[in-house]
Amino acid sequence: MHVIKMNDDKSLITTIKGTIYQNETNADTIVFLLPSKYEENDFADCTLLIRYILPDGIGRSEELEMKPEPYKNYYQYHLKATSKVTSISGKIELWLCAFSMNDNLTLKTGSIYINVTPSKDITDYFSPESRDQLEQLTIKVSKLEKEKADNIMYDSEEKYLQLTSQGKPIGDQLDMSSVDTGGNEDDEVIDFDNPTTSTDPDVDTGTEEDADDVIHF
Repeated sequence: MHVIKMNDDKSLITTIKGTIYQNETNADTIVFLLPSKYEENDFADCTLLIRYILPDGIGRSEELEMKPEPYKNYYQYHLKATSKVTSISGKIELWLCAFSMNDNLTLKTGSIYINVTPSKDITDYFSPESRDQLEQLTIKVSKLEKEKADNIMYDSEEKYLQLTSQGKPIGDQLDMSSVDTGGNEDDEVIDFDNPTTSTDPDVDTGTEEDADDVIHF
């Protein structure tokens, strides 16, 4: 956990310093402590944004959500150190901006730096054989994602069922032309149990309660 507090002069200081490593995701939380008020402005009535500049010079902005429980006389705001924050090692410059449309308020704090510590990547130490195996595994996973079925389509003109993946047909078509549609010409409903009408009470006539006998497309 890394804790940053806003002082009365709107400067930011680090009160608890955590260690954030490159390429970590959600392992650490950056906590911001703000006084409940600055002059007559209550931060509870404001939208609070964090602005930060990554070591490569790319700037980002995210809205911070206030935690329901205050810490002593300070409001708490949390930011998870996701891969967007930890992707590059080095110093990150950050500051806070508070906005209130009702009061026509724009408040900015001073900036502060947090450090993302470099970490080793094990793939840099893989042998050529291990790299080849990793590349082959990556290709297999990508192929599985493209070939797995995520939907099913029915062609009412050609009368077949087809599995699809990302909108593209996969596998063999299932011929439905021989399936009894119960006289339903538009083929939107296929009835697999369409007994003839009978006055015999012991004969199942396929009432409306037999919902499992009908497949809807």
